[in-house]
Amino acid sequence: MWLPTLLCALIIAFCLSRSYSGSFIIV
Repeated sequence: MWLPTLLCALIIAFCLSRSYSGSFIIV
């Protein structure tokens, strides 16, 4: 039951880190 929550947290953390520094790498 905790797996979906863990996945959601991972996705949110990934998006946050990408918006901070990953955006420079992608763009």
